Amino acid sequence: MAKLSCNVLKKRISKAESIRDQYKDLYQSGMDLTMPNRDQWSVQTQGAKKVNKLYDSIGVISLNAFVNRLQSSLTPLYTQFVKIIPGPQIKDNPNVNIEEIKLQFDKLTNMCFQYLNASNFSIAAAESYYDLGLGTGALFVENTKNPTNPLSFSSVPISHLAIDESKNGIIEGIFRTHILPARGIERTWEDAKIPKSLATTIESEPDKEIELKEATYYDVKEEKWHYTVLHNSDILVERELTRNPWVIFRWSKNNDEVFGRGPVIQAMPDLREINELKRLQIRSAQLDIYGVYTVANDGVINANTMNIQPGGMINVERNGTNPTIAALPRIGNFNMQTYKIEESRVAIKTLMLDNKLPPDSIGARTATEIVERMKQLQVDTGASFGRLIYEYLTPLFRNIITILIENGLFIVQKEYKELFAIDNLFSSLEIVSPIARAEAVDKINDIVQADAVMKSIDATGQLSQMTFKTEELGTLVANLQGLPQTILRTKDEKEQLNQQAALLASEQANQQQQPQQ
Repeated sequence: MAKLSCNVLKKRISKAESIRDQYKDLYQSGMDLTMPNRDQWSVQTQGAKKVNKLYDSIGVISLNAFVNRLQSSLTPLYTQFVKIIPGPQIKDNPNVNIEEIKLQFDKLTNMCFQYLNASNFSIAAAESYYDLGLGTGALFVENTKNPTNPLSFSSVPISHLAIDESKNGIIEGIFRTHILPARGIERTWEDAKIPKSLATTIESEPDKEIELKEATYYDVKEEKWHYTVLHNSDILVERELTRNPWVIFRWSKNNDEVFGRGPVIQAMPDLREINELKRLQIRSAQLDIYGVYTVANDGVINANTMNIQPGGMINVERNGTNPTIAALPRIGNFNMQTYKIEESRVAIKTLMLDNKLPPDSIGARTATEIVERMKQLQVDTGASFGRLIYEYLTPLFRNIITILIENGLFIVQKEYKELFAIDNLFSSLEIVSPIARAEAVDKINDIVQADAVMKSIDATGQLSQMTFKTEELGTLVANLQGLPQTILRTKDEKEQLNQQAALLASEQANQQQQPQQ
């Protein structure tokens, strides 16, 4: 398979868009209850009211908490949340200077975050986390060619995207719809080949909105990514890419589905219930405030015209002991409504990672409490955490590294180029964000407890010395804590220190053996 023709590509895009449209009602209902102001599925004017269907803000609050939790725990601001480390092909190769490679990886990690922090990543990532709440987030990573700020990120809403994937679930096609003024086409794509019909429109109607289809797809045989922009039956742009600029990540998904299902979708039953209960509660409050009254009348009630509403009057033949006016007896259990609402709130907060530990009302936070909070978050996101590493963080840093190398900001010798591909063979990512630190703390605690057990059996410490490579424990703990390689001693430096210590011990022993004068 080479570059796809216009007709073949249009059919592929149309099929992917038809699949995406099947998710519209599902995602639309989730947006209505959690982020109505971000609704982009329906065509609306600027400044339109979008919260008419919402009666309770728990969905909005919990989704904001979900986004903030991910931002602070997975990709915290101005913090190195991943570390590039050697893969098994390097670790097991005796001909490679592993210490030198680690230093190079540390240098690359520092450079990645230097440019990442200078970009708009934090803004775009937060926007994509809202879409991830529904199930699928999308980032477009652009090379600006600016030496001081080469990275630019765009969060693309699900409503603008269509995707397809291979049989093993890997995304191989990403298709986006662009609607922009005719005058903006050449500004957006400098290499666009404008046909005569479109050129006439650009000249005569520069503000006319033009719909374009953008396709990024993978050629399995050539193992290359292609990029094409279509306008009707014309190909405006056609490129061969060195990388996939898209980062598409799903919270969780079914095997037979393309788009993901996030915590908002999982919480939909409770969100619908609490929204309806709150609507009824508001209605109940109106009846409590205004009341409904009966009025004595010798006539006959007409059920077709009777209207029960706050402040309403109903004509009746008589009122009990025959007062002229009386209140209508109330029915229903207001306390049961409140109980059901609180029950649903707990379920929603749990699904959307808003179950804080300890409660916010407690002021001081101890280190133990923070660790327990991270452990709970790690348990809650366990199934999705691996998918986020595979579909989000790994392709994200592949893009960043490729852009830095292409711009000449990080120089790589040809023989070492394959080492920086983040292929999990020569190099891989170690997650050192707060969400992963809890696991590191557990591993360190296991080491400490194991050492304590050994010393409780043998107080001399010889059993522990025979069991553990004590000279490697310090490096292991430092690596688990995500400390930079630059502050750790290399093997040669350790051997040099051991030789100095041995020499010093030998000199002290000789001095002790010499007879006192």
